[in-house]
Amino acid sequence: MIRHVQLCVDENKLRLARDGLHQYRIISQHANIQSLGKVIAELRSRAEQKLIQAKEAAGVSSTGAASSSSSSSSSSSSSASSTDAKAQPTAPSTNGGENVSSSILPKTTTATGGGGGDLDFVADTPEDLLLSTLQIEVRSSEGRSIHQALRSVWDVYKMILDLLRTTPKLERVYHETARRAFTFCRENQRPQEFKRLCDVLRSHFSLILKNRHKEDYESLLRPDLHLETRMQQLVVASELDLWKECSSTAEDLYSLGLHDYFYRTLRTGQEFFHRCREKLMRWLAIYYEKMSRVTWVSDNYLYHALAWIKLLLHVKGFKKNVSKTDLHAMASVAVLAVLSIPITG
Repeated sequence: MIRHVQLCVDENKLRLARDGLHQYRIISQHANIQSLGKVIAELRSRAEQKLIQAKEAAGVSSTGAASSSSSSSSSSSSSASSTDAKAQPTAPSTNGGENVSSSILPKTTTATGGGGGDLDFVADTPEDLLLSTLQIEVRSSEGRSIHQALRSVWDVYKMILDLLRTTPKLERVYHETARRAFTFCRENQRPQEFKRLCDVLRSHFSLILKNRHKEDYESLLRPDLHLETRMQQLVVASELDLWKECSSTAEDLYSLGLHDYFYRTLRTGQEFFHRCREKLMRWLAIYYEKMSRVTWVSDNYLYHALAWIKLLLHVKGFKKNVSKTDLHAMASVAVLAVLSIPITG
């Protein structure tokens, strides 16, 4: 089966790969479901490696790619980025010189080169078909190969998420794929695909909630996996300047019980808390930091000040090795945020 998915990716026969995965899922579901996870991991890594090879063949550098990708995605994200014209105060370092959101994402460089174009575009009318043909002709051979590789990786991510949305014992593979898809959207500057991915994850979670009375679905509702995925979703949404999506993701985190999970873990045994301490602290710090940016962009100065105060109290209460300089800087920003609240009435 591994060889089958390798050939499907190499020959761009993803429909055959999807049909084969569905059949293999039926076969292995009650015998050895972990083998399906290995096949999916191979399919995912094969598609990602093909994209890397296409970029290397085209000679796409990280610097030139960043400029080309930002220009190609400016039309789709201009409405979101224009609302961030005001300067947002940056959170002082609370993690030994690193920003609190930098540790949740992989250390990768921004690399793209696929150019514009919707990866989910389907020609519904003759005019759309003619326009898509014209766009393909305008691209160079390297641009076409990169765009095809981008589309293949995107289709693989969607295929895996759709296959594993209600598959018990493979929830880790599902969430790992979702986080890789977020990284894909961030590296290649794909805001439209990111929005669709967020909608897909919400629909999958709603489906799980509807069937949570079933015994096999209990493992699909693990809060730590969902919270970690949503935290990366929040970080990537802010990096893509999708502030409306940031607000929706923050609501998702609140609905998932981020604060309740943190304090419930705090009340449990010390050994378990120390294993999760750094991760939980980082999650809450990221949450407060991103909420301060969202409220600043939306001109909600009252909640902007509240978010800064929450971040300051959280860092002061749970971060032991934070320097006094960082605390003073955060306290100063919190005071300025309070003073910037307009007086009404």
